[in-house]
Amino acid sequence: MVTASRSGLGRRISQAFIAAAAGTFVGYQYALATVPAHVLEASQLGGMYATGGAVVGVLAMRMGVLMIQLAREFFGRGAR
Repeated sequence: MVTASRSGLGRRISQAFIAAAAGTFVGYQYALATVPAHVLEASQLGGMYATGGAVVGVLAMRMGVLMIQLAREFFGRGAR
């Protein structure tokens, strides 16, 4: 039995990895849709868009968790 999945650190890392992977996919797909193909082949814009998507994905996940905690405390449920 692996105990890392029960710890807060393991859960946080796995959530951040999933958010980063999804953001990378969305960022790269956005680059494919908006940047002409010859520019993508000649530059590193696809990677830059993918990296930006990963950063936005992780930040969105962190802000979502923060907003959930704030709502719980505001409505009186508190930390469990």
